[in-house]
Amino acid sequence: MLNNSQNILLLGGAGFLGTNISLKLLEEGHSITILDRSMSNALVFESWKEKAKLIKVDLLNFEEVRNVIRNNHFDTVIHLITNVIPGSSFSEFLLDSDVSIKMSFRLIEEIHAAGIKNFLYFSSGGTVYGNNGKEINHEDAPKYPISLYGWYKLAMEQYIQTYAYTHSLNYAILRPSNPYGRFQNLYGQQGFVAVAIGRILLNKQIDVWGDGNIIRDYIYVEDLAQIVSGLISGGFKNAIFNIGTGQGHSINLILKILTDITGKEINVVYTESRTVDVQTNILDIEAINNFLPKRFLPKTSIEIGIGQMWEWCIQNQKLVNRNL
Repeated sequence: MLNNSQNILLLGGAGFLGTNISLKLLEEGHSITILDRSMSNALVFESWKEKAKLIKVDLLNFEEVRNVIRNNHFDTVIHLITNVIPGSSFSEFLLDSDVSIKMSFRLIEEIHAAGIKNFLYFSSGGTVYGNNGKEINHEDAPKYPISLYGWYKLAMEQYIQTYAYTHSLNYAILRPSNPYGRFQNLYGQQGFVAVAIGRILLNKQIDVWGDGNIIRDYIYVEDLAQIVSGLISGGFKNAIFNIGTGQGHSINLILKILTDITGKEINVVYTESRTVDVQTNILDIEAINNFLPKRFLPKTSIEIGIGQMWEWCIQNQKLVNRNL
């Protein structure tokens, strides 16, 4: 437990990433306030009532969110809100991004006006680099997003940097790779490990776009949460960090690991590849490795992480099945 405890606001903090980050911050002695439109993980925080405040709000209702910011004294804000997903159609993107971008711009202005010291924004290490000709991407690598989601995240990054330059906002932009782990929605459309586990539990086929040889950098979500805790405790100054493991694994390897762990025969159907999928994306994590003490850095192998996620899903069927 750390001595420099903070009061932290998590916007969109009741989902997969937010729940894991919140639990880690509570363990480290921080106080948290979670704002989200859904509180499906609320029971997880029952034992933390004195330090965890959960407020159900429409995150696109600026007045509601602004009132929370103005009526509290937060040290750090973590921005996890997004309405856009990687597979969004153009019409969906136009509708969702228009609202999300304007809302985020106004929130950043309000955060600065409230005198909040630190702002963490979750971008996307899996989409902002796009097809730039590189297999391993450093933070300064060229960025050519090939999905509207990647463009949206990059646009938000650039706005934050511009605003910080003109208004002295202290920020950290985090580009996570492909997180997986407890509290992830197994029955949605995002996160291959989670979706595959969900299909296995339902005894249904797993659909794979392409031949299964695309390479991704996967990070166990509890390792990611530990990194966020380290950044908040150690301080940062207008920085961008890749958050991953620096190692790439194919979809087919993930399927083999799941077969070995579950002992089940998995039915896989390969379909035509998507234009929004980059062939290889591995994150260079030298910057975060140099910035944080070793105890905060990723340590969970893909085999152990998927094994732990599978066991958690089996032992927490009520939480797992809430999204069915």
